[in-house]
Amino acid sequence: MLVPLGRKELALPASMFRLVIFAAHALGLAAVQQAVLTLDPPWSTVFRDKSVTLRCTGSHSPGSTRISWYLEGKFWKSTEMNSLPIKSAAMKDSGKYQCQTSDSSLSDAVQLTVSEDWLILQAPHYAVFEGDRLVLGCCGWKGGKVGEMRYYRDGRDITPGHVQSSYTIDRAKYSFYKSTTTVREPASSPEYQIPEAGLADSGLYFCVVQAVTSSVQKRSPKLDIEVKRVPVSGVTLGVQPRNGQVVAGEGLVLNCSVAAGTGPLAFSWHREGSGLALRTETLRLRRTDYKIPAAMESDAGEYYCAASNSNDPVLSPRVTITVWVPVSPPVLTLSADGFWAAIGDAVEIQCESHRGSAPVVYRFHHEGALLGTRTVSAHGPGSITINLTSESDSGAYSCEADNVPVAGANITTDKLDPVLMVGESLNLSCWVQVGTDPVFRWVHDTQELDVASELGLLSPVGNVLYVESVQLGHAGNYQCIASNQLSPQRVFLAPSEILAITVRADMSAQMAASASVTGMIVALLCLVGAILAAVLYIRYRQKTEETFFTAQWRRSVSPAQQELPAQRLPPPAAVGSLELEPEYDNVCPQKQESGDVLYSVISIKKGNRAKPTGTAERDNGHLVTYAVLPSPMIPRDSATRARASEARDEPMSDVYENVPHP
Repeated sequence: MLVPLGRKELALPASMFRLVIFAAHALGLAAVQQAVLTLDPPWSTVFRDKSVTLRCTGSHSPGSTRISWYLEGKFWKSTEMNSLPIKSAAMKDSGKYQCQTSDSSLSDAVQLTVSEDWLILQAPHYAVFEGDRLVLGCCGWKGGKVGEMRYYRDGRDITPGHVQSSYTIDRAKYSFYKSTTTVREPASSPEYQIPEAGLADSGLYFCVVQAVTSSVQKRSPKLDIEVKRVPVSGVTLGVQPRNGQVVAGEGLVLNCSVAAGTGPLAFSWHREGSGLALRTETLRLRRTDYKIPAAMESDAGEYYCAASNSNDPVLSPRVTITVWVPVSPPVLTLSADGFWAAIGDAVEIQCESHRGSAPVVYRFHHEGALLGTRTVSAHGPGSITINLTSESDSGAYSCEADNVPVAGANITTDKLDPVLMVGESLNLSCWVQVGTDPVFRWVHDTQELDVASELGLLSPVGNVLYVESVQLGHAGNYQCIASNQLSPQRVFLAPSEILAITVRADMSAQMAASASVTGMIVALLCLVGAILAAVLYIRYRQKTEETFFTAQWRRSVSPAQQELPAQRLPPPAAVGSLELEPEYDNVCPQKQESGDVLYSVISIKKGNRAKPTGTAERDNGHLVTYAVLPSPMIPRDSATRARASEARDEPMSDVYENVPHP
């Protein structure tokens, strides 16, 4: 009996790509990506006449998008698209498919099975790895309708004529089996899930659908499902002490770890050229250590580790281990016979340490004063020659040997609290536990101080860094790195821990600066307000009391013909109390017999914008200012004065007077 099941889409887990990535990593094919072939829907088994689409993912060369398709290992066809639909699957379409792009290697094979059975068990077409979710579906042909049913007894057809030839079971039960074991009892769901698959879940599966009475049932063909381990990847080898530099007699730790991989992992450690593995162990861990309690000079060399989980082992990058043997107390010898020499002789002093790793630095002293230094890159003595020039060259000579790489760098500060205020001083020091002639470098926030000029830091002097007045920019993480180079090929580094320095601003200065800025802002706002008020007032005056000024030049009549007013100007207080602005006419107040005088009439009116047309219709309340223009000096004799009068000369002097206008 067949029961309809809705087609269910499954999201492809990331594990289906792990084998591709693993293979590329193991073979060093970082530049060649393996193509990946998938099916849509993602089932490995489909019914006949159903549609399925093959999709190929991989890199392409510029201008090339062609995809090559293979069936059963042979070239099948090529397309410009990365998808190839099979619209109505036939039995001949069953087989193993592969694909390839222009810049990728051939994909793994994907099995597609086209079935004519009444009931099939559907499983993902991609590989299932440990930890993946496994979903199985039980699917019936053509909606689960059963037709042309026949009944037999002892091989003989006994189908009654009144029996319905086809019907659909509405309330079906689905059960799933692995080999002969029931993995799920009959239930209404046509789907069976394993949340996290393991190796023990591998095997032959099938499903059974049956009616409620269990008198009618149908079994699917068996399907072989294999759960694989996640391949090992990302194998690394770490060492302690850091940088792989260890002094003889100290402990050495080689840590092997993997980024991915499931199941028990087989670890092994190797030294280049040693042949057999130094150690092997199998654990259900992704990290384990190999310890050498007391390293010897023979332990120096290149190390690597390997890890596997039933696949080919994956190797870690090589790490160089250097074991330094401290020098033994040196022996000093002189070329002088019996330690006696005469002035003018040349004496060779040799210093040799018979045990210790090369290179060795020898220092020669005379009465505690340093004479010189010699570096020997191989086993053997170091020597220095001195010329005896006076009796002061006699005395005790000594030497010392050193060959220890730097180690144990520490950074310290003269402050108990790493939180400083702006303006305080900062003094940092760096020192090492061991090391020959260490050189110190300083780092601020991962940047060396000699290139961090924008911080305004003083240049460090040796193992000391001093800042007289710290600023906010001096805050951050500080680190010193000690190094020594005992030969041109070997440089040893010992970085210190990171020291965090915090710099805070002076709150009183900050408040004073804030108050100053606030005062400036208030003053500026007041000034802007005053200017704005003045502008608004002027605009208001212009709109409410329009003022026009006109200056007209006229020919005045003879001053003798003018009748001067008898009254004078009111006192200043009275003038100041006037509410209206006066109009002024400037005329000559002096009495002259004849002649015209040029004068100006200035009229001031309030009201509309019409320009004043004359000086008539004066208001008695207005004031008039008369001004006599200056004239050349007139001789004192009467004859000259008479001639000047007849010629209508200018007045003799300047006269200014303010009088009310009639």
